[in-house]
Order: sequence, then structure tokens, then C-alpha cells
Amino acid sequence: MTDVALRRAAPGDLDAIVALEAVGFAEGAWSAASVGGALADPHGLSLVAIGEDGVLGVILGQVLFERAELLRVTVPPTLRRAGLGRRLLRSFAEACAAAGAEALWLEVRESNTAARGLYETEGFELSYRRRGYYGGGEDALLYVRALGAPPG
Repeated sequence: MTDVALRRAAPGDLDAIVALEAVGFAEGAWSAASVGGALADPHGLSLVAIGEDGVLGVILGQVLFERAELLRVTVPPTLRRAGLGRRLLRSFAEACAAAGAEALWLEVRESNTAARGLYETEGFELSYRRRGYYGGGEDALLYVRALGAPPG
């Protein structure tokens, strides 16, 4: 994935991000309004991965004083486990730290073992469990990581 560039997301990326959401999430894809809200958020910090074919991945989040929150990571199934999500996550953490955040928080479905594995290898620790948060009674897991150099 060396031919992929990362940059801050811009309002002009909206359609590409919404299309990526539809491919990346069979259920629960964010609407154009939700993505647009994240991009317009004055506290928002979002990155896109750009390749030859356009937007290949996105990470949406925000920084509010000393706390950063990762809201969404979307990589299409064809590019998963190729390092793009990890690269986006590391760049996002660095940008959050540069913006003054001391900790990065995120929430993930308990059943999303691939994402949980990524977060845990990147130094995130389970902080809290929201029982029955998602439809069907699935728990939400809240992870946190102090910001600084990534592990390894």
C-alpha cells in the first residue's frame, strides 16, 4: 500500500466516503447526512486514503480538548488485512496527539474480532462494556489508548 497517500478529508470527499460506507458496511452504513456532519464538525478530524482509483479508506473522528474519539473506520472488504486500516489508525492517532489530545477513545461491536485485534495490537485497552447496546443485544466495547508513539 505504498502508492496510497493519506490526507485530511474534505467536503468534496463526501460522495466517495458515502459510497465506501455502503461497500464497507452491509448493515449500519452511515448516511450522507451523518458523514457530512462529521466532515463539517468544527472539532472533526478525519483522514482519507487516496489511491489511483480515488478514496480507498476513511477514518472519521473528533478532538475535543484532551480527548479524541474515533467514530468510524471504513476500508472496503477487498483491502482489509492489507495494512490500510492500521496506517489510517496510526496517522489519525498522530494527528489527534498533534491537536492536543491525550487519549483516544473508540467503540466497537463485541463480534468485530478483526477490528478488536487491530485496536489491541495498537495499544488500545478495554475500558468499558455497554451491555446490549446494539440491536440483537450485542455488547459495545469501549477502548482507550494514551496518545504517544504507537507500539512496536
